[in-house]
This record gives sequence, structure tokens and C-alpha cells, in this order.
Amino acid sequence: MKGFTHFAGGLAVTAFFPAAVNAGAAGVPWYFVLGGAAALLPDTVDFKFLRFLYRHDREIAPDAVTPDPAPVAVAVAATADSAAALGKPVSIKLNTVPMGGNAWRQYRVRFDPSRSEVIVTIGPVVSTSQTVVSPAPRAAATAVMATNAVVFPAYLAEITVDILDGPALEMRPQPDGRIRVEFIPWHRSRSHSLVLATLLGLTVAAVWGLTAGAIGLAAYASHVLADQLGFMGSSLWYPLSRRRIPGLQRLHAMSPFANATFVWTSLLLIFWNLSRAAGPDLAYTLPRLLFFGVALPVIGIRWLSGIGRD
Repeated sequence: MKGFTHFAGGLAVTAFFPAAVNAGAAGVPWYFVLGGAAALLPDTVDFKFLRFLYRHDREIAPDAVTPDPAPVAVAVAATADSAAALGKPVSIKLNTVPMGGNAWRQYRVRFDPSRSEVIVTIGPVVSTSQTVVSPAPRAAATAVMATNAVVFPAYLAEITVDILDGPALEMRPQPDGRIRVEFIPWHRSRSHSLVLATLLGLTVAAVWGLTAGAIGLAAYASHVLADQLGFMGSSLWYPLSRRRIPGLQRLHAMSPFANATFVWTSLLLIFWNLSRAAGPDLAYTLPRLLFFGVALPVIGIRWLSGIGRD
């Protein structure tokens, strides 16, 4: 989920606390500020701190002048084979290929578990706006490299490396002998934990009181649980366990439809809680609000998107 989506979720969770609503009505918004900030905290820790502390075992990038996919395919396959031979995770950083100015050479890394292959394709030169500056080279644009073990992606079957900073991959051996490819392994590893949510809540409660502590815990946990609807999963019990719990694979974190629906539902929940606090004259029942505010629009959008299809 995107940052604003989590922020809206944190506000929605805060609205379930009558003390927060009453304080907000009295002109004291700090409970809602706390809820929004706590919901943003897991990703803030990851992208502002943990990504810079993560150490890669290997790094690779195609040559900018004469791009050749073969060395990339060999390096990724060798990293997977090393993880299988050592019986422990081995990581590799896929660096971007800057071409000067705001342009980068794009390349894609795809995993085919059925053939135990890594396929690397050199793409076009793109700008920060994803505009194609020059097309992909025709010669030697694709390379295929076999691996000794079955390598399967945990998140994306094909990874595109283009602008700014490239992703890291971690090859993690599984009990069945296969190699699981973790995408940006520093993300949702230590920070996305229900244990840390509890510790945050206890810390906030000790400083600002039980209500603030409960809001901090609930808002932080709302971020963790919302991300668990996706594909990447999280280390829910860190530091008690480093095992990443697989996601439910119900939505993609970058899906505009999923993010818009989540934000819209959060706003409706805020409105419902505010209407309850205002008294029976403005109170709306939650089932009615969710039906007319969420279910009906979603059904309508799905129906309209199907018009004109055979």
C-alpha cells in the first residue's frame, strides 16, 4: 500500500476511539496526528533507514556502452546456486544503468521455475517519467542461464530495473531444496512486526497514557496487517522470529484500485465514527454506510468496466 493509504488507515483506526473523537471536536487533534504518524512508521523505518544498512553479497549492472544481458543472467544464477550450496541466504544488488542526465538503460530479470532458468532482457533507455528515450538494442538483447536448483519468486516473476536505484534480491534456501527469491529483502522484514507494534504501544502508553498507547499500537498494526493482504508478506513476529509470513495475495500494493478502495473505506469509517459521536440525528449504521459507500460503487465500477467486452 502507498503511504497516503496507510495514513488514511491510521486515521480510521484512531476514529474508533471516543476519546480521540471528543478531543478532536474540542480542537485537540493530537490523537489523530499520533495515529497517522504511527501508521506511516513501518515504511519510514524501511525506506529511510534499513535500506541503507542492508549489506549485499554481490552487485551487478550491465555495461552502459555495450549492454550485454549475459553477465547479469550469470550473476543472478550464480547467486542462487551459491545459496543452494551454502544452505543460507545470499543477496545480490541489481544496479541501475545511468545513461546521463535523467535517463537510464532498462533491463528485466525474469525467473522461470518450470525450467530452472533466469532470463535477462535488455530494454530501452527511459527517463524519470518512464518515457522511452531510445529503443532496446536488437542484438544480444536476451540471455538465459540455467540454475542448479529450482528458483521461484516470492513476489514478482519479472523484475524491471530502470530509474534511480535498483532493487536487491535475496536467494533464500527452502526446506524442500528450492530457492525462494525475496524482493528487496530489507522491506517488511524487521519493521513490519506485530511485536514491534505492541512495544510501540507500551512505550507511548508509558509517556502519554493508555489511550495514546492503544492508538499507537492499533495504527501501527493496521499498516502491518494491510500489507499482509498483498504478495510480499512480512516478518510478523520479529524479533521473536525472523521468518517472513507469506501474504494472502489478495491485492497488489501498487494497484490504484486497491489503494483507492482502501482510502475510500477509511474515510467512510472516519465519517461513521464522527456521526456516532454527533448523536442519533446524524448517526449512520455501519452496514448501510459500507453498502452505499463501498459495495455499490465497486459493483458499479466493475459493471461499467465490462461494458463493450464480448
